[in-house]
Amino acid sequence: QHATQHSMAPLGVDSKEEEYWDDFSTSLEHEASRPPPPPALSAQGLLDDPGPSSASAGLLGTTSAFSLGTSGLALGTSPSGRTLLDATLQAACASYAKSAFQAAREGFERAIALAEELGDVEDEIDARRLLAETYLKIPHAKSLARECAVEARKLCGDNDDDEYRERRAACDETIASCDAAEQKWDRAIETLRSALDTYRQNDDVAGQLSSLGKLGVTLVSAGVALSAAANDEKNEAMARHVWQQAADATFQEALARLNERIELAERHPDTDDGRHIGRVYGAMADVHSSIGNTGDVVRAIELSEKALIASVRGEDHAQELSSLASLANLHEHMGVGWDNEGGMRSVASAAEFRRKLFEILWKRHGVPTPTHCVICAEAIGVLDATEMRSDIKDEITVLTSCLHTVHTSCLTKWRATPYRSSVLSPLARAPNACPVCEDPNQEHRKTREMDAWRLANST
Repeated sequence: QHATQHSMAPLGVDSKEEEYWDDFSTSLEHEASRPPPPPALSAQGLLDDPGPSSASAGLLGTTSAFSLGTSGLALGTSPSGRTLLDATLQAACASYAKSAFQAAREGFERAIALAEELGDVEDEIDARRLLAETYLKIPHAKSLARECAVEARKLCGDNDDDEYRERRAACDETIASCDAAEQKWDRAIETLRSALDTYRQNDDVAGQLSSLGKLGVTLVSAGVALSAAANDEKNEAMARHVWQQAADATFQEALARLNERIELAERHPDTDDGRHIGRVYGAMADVHSSIGNTGDVVRAIELSEKALIASVRGEDHAQELSSLASLANLHEHMGVGWDNEGGMRSVASAAEFRRKLFEILWKRHGVPTPTHCVICAEAIGVLDATEMRSDIKDEITVLTSCLHTVHTSCLTKWRATPYRSSVLSPLARAPNACPVCEDPNQEHRKTREMDAWRLANST
């Protein structure tokens, strides 16, 4: 057991880092003692898949930025109505925290109706914004999110009170999240910059932490998109050069914002609860992995390890899955094609992270180990140390909204390929589309997963 605990720890960790890896092993052992939930419930609690990187899902606001306003207690309202509104908002927030997003949606909708009846503008703003955040987590409901957030922003008006300025900034953050979900990077980035300026003017540390994290993550996502265009040989050479320059500049700003967020959190430890720091490290890892040279890949591995540690400690299951997949992919990248001790060790580490990823998918979420990529029909497995070759096709992406696993390269090409609607007009796929969920012919696979879960829990 002692060897198993330390098999996940990277080489050369110091004593302080080692205790975190012990926590990680202990957490996995605790999870192993719990029966897996049915697959039908497994997608709840996980952020939508961010595409090729773990960055574009974005960060939730910090506790302060996400909290409900209390200055809007309307004078003269009946105690029963006020109490009911408070209880409804608290219950909806509790449902959101538990990732019961449909229940949260219903709760925030009731809260909006109650706030309108009581004439409580502040709580109506909060409820509408939180409803927009909830819509972002519900499949096929994202089109409603921006509309809801914009309505909340309008209710803020031009009031210069601190409370209203902070509410406007919080609404701007949510609107930016909606734009980022649709890959409208420029609009999202400018909105987040505006929100950050507002929080700085108000000396709101919690708001700054939230907006810096979201801004850094959105910049990484934009940089990844620009880098992909720059690497696409179908584009003209001059255009690719311009896109690469834009990607480099975007990555540099992203790292500056994310480092600023980390430094601010270190100066105000009581304000930052640490739950989202794993995503900050994950986004920074995406920057270095996108650059791709050996030094940056090594740095990406270090940051992915920090992201994994933070996500386990903060119980951020979506980031934990993303970090495990990233670590497996990065170690494979380092090991493939190098028939030496270092290459063999990297491949062995990749195999261990990949096995742990599949183990968590089954033990915690009830998802059987994936056997093949539904796009190319080739195997998804753990790379064997004796199979190192330059054309290996094992890098994978776990779609954290539905927990399906595919080859990363296949997913990128599939999402870039337009599909045809019933009127035979080409349509672009959504940035978080899943080939299993979109194709009805894959329904039999979901049935097999449910049958496997029932068989495992039939005793």
